[in-house]
Amino acid sequence: MKKEFKITGMRCNNCRANVERAIKAVEGVENAVVTLEPGKAEVEGNFSEDAVIEAVEDLGFVAE
Repeated sequence: MKKEFKITGMRCNNCRANVERAIKAVEGVENAVVTLEPGKAEVEGNFSEDAVIEAVEDLGFVAE
């Protein structure tokens, strides 16, 4: 499965790297690429969308 999430609240590359690392740690995620502008994450694998959203929101950002 491949899914794109909109991520809001990231302001720098450190934020982007932290979000990418958190998403990659979610069970079932095979690959994730997060871009600062326009604030999105492209996630591949067999994962729970809710788990990805929770991982991002645990860092203080919003994912949808």
